[in-house]
Amino acid sequence: MSPAAPTTARSLIAHRPYLLYLCGRGFSEFSYQIGAVAVGWQVYALTGSAFDLGMVGLVQFIPTAILVFVAGHVADRYDRRRVVQICQVAEGLTAAFLAWGSFAGWLGVPALFAAVAVFGTTAAFESPAAAALLPGVAPEGLLQKGTALSIGVWQTAAICGPALGGIAYAAGPVVPYAVMALFWLTAGMLNAAIKLDRPVSVQAAPTLRALFAGVGFVRRNPAILGTISLDLFAVLLGGATALLPIYARDILHTGPWGLGLLRGAPSAPRRRGCGGSVAARCGDGSCRRAGGLRARGPAARLPRGRRSPRRPRSDPAWWSNSSVDPAPRDRSDRPGAPPTRATRTHRPRRSRDLAPSARPARARPPGWPGLVRAPSPTRRR
Repeated sequence: MSPAAPTTARSLIAHRPYLLYLCGRGFSEFSYQIGAVAVGWQVYALTGSAFDLGMVGLVQFIPTAILVFVAGHVADRYDRRRVVQICQVAEGLTAAFLAWGSFAGWLGVPALFAAVAVFGTTAAFESPAAAALLPGVAPEGLLQKGTALSIGVWQTAAICGPALGGIAYAAGPVVPYAVMALFWLTAGMLNAAIKLDRPVSVQAAPTLRALFAGVGFVRRNPAILGTISLDLFAVLLGGATALLPIYARDILHTGPWGLGLLRGAPSAPRRRGCGGSVAARCGDGSCRRAGGLRARGPAARLPRGRRSPRRPRSDPAWWSNSSVDPAPRDRSDRPGAPPTRATRTHRPRRSRDLAPSARPARARPPGWPGLVRAPSPTRRR
């Protein structure tokens, strides 16, 4: 890294190519989230069918699945800025088409499905090209911070975008599509103004073997195959969010704004810990909660990694084995004496519970005649 190279996050934001890239990515992600709410609500409003809601996701997934082997090579062979720009302009024009159809009143389910197919096709090319464009716009030595900031923008769009789409649709079905068109066209212009610090050399045209080289690599690495398969099933089983318009309108009886809140809730940050469990406590002592609430009193003052706090003697659980360490040490120097309070593992012994030879001698008042002797073994208890 040269001495004049930027090394702080502020200099990262001040870097013009990266700032243009970040703003363009933010506008594009917001448009996707707004469209998910608007299209889902409008399809269910027109058909009232859960099957049609599921078909929206399928129509968007099919182009992505077909073009998965081609999109990466397109991003490697051609100018990534132009690939991203063309995709965003196409998406903006499609959103403008939906806005005009909604305004004129002739927009139907087939037109919505056709628009969703266009969105899926452009997303298949835009996602890998935008991801590969980041190293070319981030300053040297700040790629990690640039990636983190880009992910933060995406997370912000995933949380706020659906809510913005629901509020916009509540104002009218034309508004969200008009906002999407404005955002996507703006993102296309921002990406067109980017000047790469490190241009990528153009590669040769890929062969058929190179197109499917990734499949062979995954098959030769079982760990990667298992990870991808696990993520695939998680995405497939997590597609129930497509049915949220049914919950918003028929069960919760809310409007599009309620659907926007439901769509953005899964991406909202959650508190670390075991929240939701009853009397939960992590193994390392980092989370001490009861019913999802933060513990108060002695439990809140314990450092991490220590055992649970002592209960008062009035609590019956204090006498049980479950409230103390499983294998404590007896720190008492007297043979047969009960363990100390810090290491007690059972009900404390009393003198009458001990063996005759281990019972302590009774104390006598000063001046008591005779020797002190242990109680008789035959003494009734």
